[in-house]
Amino acid sequence: MIKKHIFPVLMLIVGLSSCLKDPGSNDSPVTAPQGTFKGQFIREHKNNLTNARDSVKTNIQLVLNGNKYNVTDPEGIHAPSRGIYGFTTAMAVWSDSTATANSGANLNSPPFHLNGSYAYAINGTDLRMEAYNDTLRYIYILKKQ
Repeated sequence: MIKKHIFPVLMLIVGLSSCLKDPGSNDSPVTAPQGTFKGQFIREHKNNLTNARDSVKTNIQLVLNGNKYNVTDPEGIHAPSRGIYGFTTAMAVWSDSTATANSGANLNSPPFHLNGSYAYAINGTDLRMEAYNDTLRYIYILKKQ
């Protein structure tokens, strides 16, 4: 009788253990940077049919205050994004309150929004963030003011 119940119990233990959090994972919150950052936003696009590449660049200002952010771009290439944000050890996550369902309809057309998850590197004064898929790459290269 005990042998009959060992397999289901083992499967239950294995199944539940897969739900446990890995203590070495990189999604722990970290202290988010604060202040004003200025620099470049770059959108790179690759045409999969021709392998041709094009890019759009603009100078932006990113203001981080508490858990809120605001992006300004005098040229209008980058949307005047604003919303809430957070940093983990691996990602910066942005939630733009100005982005709508149609904002992502054509990711090749301006204005571009700071919205979603970005890999990042920061050394105290320089903040670099990137997000990409198979044809697009969004890059922010910013310096604290």
